[in-house]
Amino acid sequence: MKIKWPSRSTTHGAFTILELVVVIVIMAILAGSVIPALTGMDDARGAAAAQEIQRRLQFCRQNALAVGEATGLRITIKTGEIEMLSKRPGGIAQAARDPLGQLSAPWYLPRAYRGLAISSFVHTDGSKGDGTIWFSFEGEPQTRDGDGESPASAVQDAVITLNNGRTITVRRLSGLVEQE
Repeated sequence: MKIKWPSRSTTHGAFTILELVVVIVIMAILAGSVIPALTGMDDARGAAAAQEIQRRLQFCRQNALAVGEATGLRITIKTGEIEMLSKRPGGIAQAARDPLGQLSAPWYLPRAYRGLAISSFVHTDGSKGDGTIWFSFEGEPQTRDGDGESPASAVQDAVITLNNGRTITVRRLSGLVEQE
């Protein structure tokens, strides 16, 4: 005679409370480690954007010293366009040449660093808004009109502020470009 034992298979396809708690704890640990990493990545992108603007300003200053002609960085706040210009005596302001001798193309901050923008730009004459930071052939910051004419000494530091709070300052007396 065969004895028939009761079936032990009682699966209903559900999770136990213990399994759910373990999964929730693991998810909380993962979230706790990922969120700071993402915040750190945003900080790094903000620092890199500020360094790129600082580098472009320093190149303008060095170009003015090396070539002997006024060189500037034109900044358009709304579009985030940054373009290097040069101005020969008696000539018009035009795109400057990059280190390889090619005409420099405009650079757009929001395209290179998504989510970052220029929130304000204070010029060397105290005005605010779009404009150009010019350097004389001696590397000193200058104030000039829209055509690059009528050079005058800077009366204050120029300050570019990004929407993440980082600032790039061009010192009025020395032309030193600093990032804060």
